[in-house]
Amino acid sequence: MKFLILATFFVSMSVQASASSEYLILRLKTQSQGKIVSQIDVFSCTNDPNLFSHDCLVRAEVDGKTVALPESLVVRLQRFRRNFSYDALSGSIVDRNREGGCEIPVPEEGMILETRYVSYSDSQIVEGSDVMKPVLSLATSCLPRSIFPQDAYAKERARAVLEILNTLGLLAKP
Repeated sequence: MKFLILATFFVSMSVQASASSEYLILRLKTQSQGKIVSQIDVFSCTNDPNLFSHDCLVRAEVDGKTVALPESLVVRLQRFRRNFSYDALSGSIVDRNREGGCEIPVPEEGMILETRYVSYSDSQIVEGSDVMKPVLSLATSCLPRSIFPQDAYAKERARAVLEILNTLGLLAKP
């Protein structure tokens, strides 16, 4: 019985310790004429896309202002993020410049979704591999880069997260 109480105590302490750390896990940047005009950031208590907890999504910010997220949205963001946060599920990320730029001369406008992208070795995240990386671009008129996951399912999930974050941003603005 004493062992169970001690084990519960140590597990509780490790969860509290990890909950005090924040990792930027998702970022949606909206750009117009080559400048970032809006940014939505989502933070978590873990950088590992395979670890999921309802309490682990720490907060979201729209243009620097904290916004509340319903639990159902937290669950969707965590589950979808996993599909495009490392090569085994995303099939790698294609990031290519558009040759010759845009077909007609229009301002660069669109959205770019970034995630904390990780590499694994022996089921552990490789130290220093967890970096923010663009995983999907969506041009409103034209963007100089085309970015997307190779895997169709991962691309679908990245597009869903982009739309969720965009909607969150639109609702948070006066």
